[in-house]
Amino acid sequence: MDKKVRLKIFCLDKNNADIKNLSFEETTKYIIDNHAGFLKATYKDYELGERTFNSKEDGKFKIFSYSFNLPQNNFYWKTFLPEDISERHNFNIIEFSFVLFIEYNNQIYCSIGGSGASVIRKFIDAKFGMDIYSGIAKPEEDIVIERSKRSITTNISQNTDVFNLNQTLLETIDYSEIPTKLKLVMRKELQSTIFKDFVDGDEKVLLEVGSYFSIRKKISFDDLKLIIIEIDKIRNSGVYTQLSLFQKIKNSELFEKLDSYLYDLLVADVLKYERDGKNFTNNVIELIHPSKLDLFYEADKYFLKIPYKKDEDDYIYERKDIYIKCIESVYKSLNDTSDNDLIIKKIKRIRILSFINEKEKPHTAESFFNHITAEVNFEGSKYFRIDKSWYFLEDSFIQRMNEEAIKLYNKHQLKENLLNKWNDGDDEDGYNQSHTNAGYYVFDKKILENIELCDILIINEDNIYFVHVKNGFSGSMRDLSLQVKLSAKRLLNDIKNVNGSTFFKNTIEKYNLNAKTKLKTE
Repeated sequence: MDKKVRLKIFCLDKNNADIKNLSFEETTKYIIDNHAGFLKATYKDYELGERTFNSKEDGKFKIFSYSFNLPQNNFYWKTFLPEDISERHNFNIIEFSFVLFIEYNNQIYCSIGGSGASVIRKFIDAKFGMDIYSGIAKPEEDIVIERSKRSITTNISQNTDVFNLNQTLLETIDYSEIPTKLKLVMRKELQSTIFKDFVDGDEKVLLEVGSYFSIRKKISFDDLKLIIIEIDKIRNSGVYTQLSLFQKIKNSELFEKLDSYLYDLLVADVLKYERDGKNFTNNVIELIHPSKLDLFYEADKYFLKIPYKKDEDDYIYERKDIYIKCIESVYKSLNDTSDNDLIIKKIKRIRILSFINEKEKPHTAESFFNHITAEVNFEGSKYFRIDKSWYFLEDSFIQRMNEEAIKLYNKHQLKENLLNKWNDGDDEDGYNQSHTNAGYYVFDKKILENIELCDILIINEDNIYFVHVKNGFSGSMRDLSLQVKLSAKRLLNDIKNVNGSTFFKNTIEKYNLNAKTKLKTE
């Protein structure tokens, strides 16, 4: 047992409704049974007998191991070569996958190999690694190599930054965002104290934290158990360094109340749809995949997988329509709109699949509820739901954000009177089309590469203005903010392209197809 490997340590989420209050044995059985259902649904001819299990107790540790083999379909050589060349070759590939469950001090940790992530993905604590790091962090000293973060206040987006070796975490932190993954140089203090049994004090070791905790060097099985003991100490130390002004809700009772309140809002929207029908609107809830944001935004169509529907609807091509379609599908399946428990049950069973480039395999797939991002006012406080977790915001930060917003507006305020007045009863389409003066071009819905350059393009002697229009100031402003950012980034990349501007020109050419007043591309 001398072999050492590089591992990531995950932790199961005790607040997960499916495994809450279950024993270690009941939890592992539930997760394995859930995976068996996935295997049978995904691989029609899969024999469940091909899976292997083992369990033991080792002092204060309970250990359960699970392995399975999966065929890897469509090996690229087989699909690339003509049949008369490939026919005599065996291209079948079998991937070995493994999950190790370890319970220590009533907490279940996991490590995986192969496709083991598919077994535990829906049950893990997505912030586990970040929470552990918060217990040992010194932002003014820790050198950061790479940082992924989520933004809440400006737009619901995710991005990754890479830094040189001289940047401390403190120099890179934006407290208005939530860090989701960090790659850092383990500082000498940690090497000589908490992790001294696994790390040579003279070597440079990286620490990687996110949904998992990982010391980026090879460790033995005994090292793994010792690291889990240290993690348990950190979890229970009460020490916490704030890396964002958004505080994650860890109180399970409050977490459940917030989820329950959100379900009540969804039920209210189902009943609102009964009243408003096709005129139904929602300005509170947005739908975004909880972990694959970029893939979700890249998709060109979406599909609702609804077990209780006999007929299947067409694909949805606009992200903004997904939420309404979900609510509509629940309402249309009801015989009795007074049974709130039944409505919630139906809501829980909806899954959202996204697709791209006519591919048959979904780009992303997740439950409707887990897609939900929202701001809610609950018992006198404002809470944010993002990536299946709940956060609250400190009052001092709200005040600071308001002050910075005012400064930003004053600095960049457009003082020229370029736009028409918005009248009562106007909608976005009509307002955009009302700009008919010379130098005004309506680009609304002229979408290229899944990006809308702007709603109105204004050209005068001195400047070109790219105008984005949104009716109202609600949660939908986040979606608008992301659209503006994506459009500006794509345009900037296009302008910097040494081969010339293609995105801008192609968008203009698309506009010219139906325009009375043509725009020159040169």
